[in-house]
Amino acid sequence: MFWIIALVIIAIAAAEGYFIGAIRAAFAFLGLVLGCLLAIPLSPLAKPLLGLFGVRHFVVVAFIAPLVVWVVVLLAVRALGESVNYKVNYFYKYKVGDELRLFWERLSQRLGGCVGVLNGALYGFSLSVFVYTLGYPVVQVASSDQDPFMFRVVNQLALSMQSAGVDKCVAPFAPKDKLLYDASDLVGLVCQNPHIQTRLGKYPPFLTLMERPEFKELRTDKDFQAVWKGHPPFKQLLEHPRIQPLVTNAETYDLVLNTLDGDLDDLREYLNTGKSPKYADTLILGKWLLSVSRSYRQARRANLGAVAKERELLRQRYDTELKRSTLTAFVDNKILLRAGGGTNAAATLRGTWKQNSRHTYVLSVSGVGKAQADVEDHKLTFTWNGLPVVFLK
Repeated sequence: MFWIIALVIIAIAAAEGYFIGAIRAAFAFLGLVLGCLLAIPLSPLAKPLLGLFGVRHFVVVAFIAPLVVWVVVLLAVRALGESVNYKVNYFYKYKVGDELRLFWERLSQRLGGCVGVLNGALYGFSLSVFVYTLGYPVVQVASSDQDPFMFRVVNQLALSMQSAGVDKCVAPFAPKDKLLYDASDLVGLVCQNPHIQTRLGKYPPFLTLMERPEFKELRTDKDFQAVWKGHPPFKQLLEHPRIQPLVTNAETYDLVLNTLDGDLDDLREYLNTGKSPKYADTLILGKWLLSVSRSYRQARRANLGAVAKERELLRQRYDTELKRSTLTAFVDNKILLRAGGGTNAAATLRGTWKQNSRHTYVLSVSGVGKAQADVEDHKLTFTWNGLPVVFLK
């Protein structure tokens, strides 16, 4: 498919070069070369212009801006070629004899056809770079025949380039935007594996995001969960009311990138293996749930509740004050302790953590004070209001 399109483009460009002549074909060639060289460096200048035409989505702008620069440069150089061609034709038409004029016209046509072949090759190369760049994220998320028509066209072209081996030739000339390719891999991984969302929400830097209402509602909305787990077409997923505000908001995009600090490699490793090399030595990070039974046994081993009546009171304290309590440790050394999910109303306490060693941490929580926490084998223990507590991850 790709080679057929490439040959058609070259044939059309050769025919155009034959009819427009050597001068205009040469300027078209110059415009194509300059367009390819300037498309990326000058693309920031095109972004405000796109905003005037209502194209504001940051992802769309990132792809369209270089194309706009390429087209503008090409048209500007071709317009200059029209001026030069007019002057040359005027000279041969009115300043020399008919024999020399006819000789020039034949030479211009044949030479223009040859230059047109070069132009066709450059048109095909430019199209290949654009399809390769745009097709990389599209191939990652394409899922069915229900995808939009242009979505499917780009997907088929990208796959055709890959099967023809053209992608290896084009790749060195594609924009060197590591963020684009890494983000595309991650989006494709999450879209093609809906079950991975649980692991995504537990990634240490994302714990802060999960406290924001717009992200928290993604996990609690049963309708959205049903749609996502049904592996819908990418377009349907993007248009879901829960996703639409997130993908159209540039501030959300910047927030996610800033939260990750640009490190997408660690996130990809975490999603694939469940382990983060970057945060492997910070065991406290994550969301912990209090275990009443283990906490009670820990208290008994500490000789609390020596008699039956004391044991009953001890058990009641765990059930009324601490049951279903959670502790969340964030990467910015903050702590969120939601206490009292039992018969009492829950209270939210905030504090900080400091690492002493790989397994020991000092917690400073408002209303509780300081406590030393020990972390080992997905278990976190410390003393809270005089009671030993055990949290599990």
